[in-house]
Amino acid sequence: MTAPSKTDQVSAILRSSIKLGKSLPGSRLAGMREMARKFNVSTLIISRALEMLERERLVRREHGRGVFVEQWTEDDIINVYMLFWGLVEEYKNNYFEEFAKIAYPPVMPADFSFNLRAVMKKSDEYHHLEAELARIDNSPDINCAIFGSVPFNAEHIRKFKNLHCPFIMLGDLASGNIEELEYNQITGDNYKHGQHCLEFMAQRDYREISLLTLNRKWFFYEQFCRGIEDAASETGIKVNMLEMPEDIHHHSKNRSDIRQEYDRYIKAAPSAFFKVPVIVNALKEDIMIEALAAQDKLSDQLPMILPDFDSKYLTVFYQEIFKMIKKVVEQPQHYYRELIDVPFIINDLVGNRRYLNNQGLVTEIK
Repeated sequence: MTAPSKTDQVSAILRSSIKLGKSLPGSRLAGMREMARKFNVSTLIISRALEMLERERLVRREHGRGVFVEQWTEDDIINVYMLFWGLVEEYKNNYFEEFAKIAYPPVMPADFSFNLRAVMKKSDEYHHLEAELARIDNSPDINCAIFGSVPFNAEHIRKFKNLHCPFIMLGDLASGNIEELEYNQITGDNYKHGQHCLEFMAQRDYREISLLTLNRKWFFYEQFCRGIEDAASETGIKVNMLEMPEDIHHHSKNRSDIRQEYDRYIKAAPSAFFKVPVIVNALKEDIMIEALAAQDKLSDQLPMILPDFDSKYLTVFYQEIFKMIKKVVEQPQHYYRELIDVPFIINDLVGNRRYLNNQGLVTEIK
């Protein structure tokens, strides 16, 4: 996970002190210079941290008098347990890294509290999962659990339904939705993302593109590819496809191994594959660029685009997640499914340009 900023770290320490009762309501906090020395940061960092706590109504600032702790109550807080299972050190997953930021201010609203667990286990080591579920059941103050969907299946979801609190699956399951089970889910629309990427090419008058993707047996990759294919059919654009096995990343031990796999598949591609613009889906862009350059298949005249997420543009999706948490806590007997056309970044890896795609509306990021 990306390390929090100094401002976030300072605000977290102060917030914890207030919520644990170490700083009582009505008490005055130390002055900014004193806190700056204590935390070894600038007074500007302290000021920004206090602004965050003021927005959360945990403190109030009185001109000329100082900063005072406000009265607050735990009854207003929704406690959420958030579990990302099966993360491995070699595989950086931007999707979950960005959405994990809902567990930390300034994204997290004042009336929420998160216990974020990122378990570095192979996805098939599910015997450890029982301990994680017991951790939730032994914490009666948890109001809702969130599970990163990818490594789980129907058997796991049935176990989640035995928890004392409602739960939400975040993102798509690898095999798609399990229709026979009722459960809460919120995810981005991978089909729409593929569609938007193809439209991006069509708007630039390209009549043929190549798609380089990981294996389509995974539901989210299949949905992305289908979005591209359907949009291409509507616009008359020809799509060439090169599908790599999904285990290139998961089973390769280091960067060199991945590079060798990329080299092999690029070499096997038809000669015309890289003579048109390329859309890259779920591959490691830096290694891909290296491999293409080494085989003299990288054109500086043609775009190579990669969809990506950036928390600066995910406000709408974050808000929808918090809305769903409140709904399932208030009405645990109901189940909700939300499919969101999440704003995402289109990176042109060759032209070094970035574009924001907000539900099909594209603007360049300067």
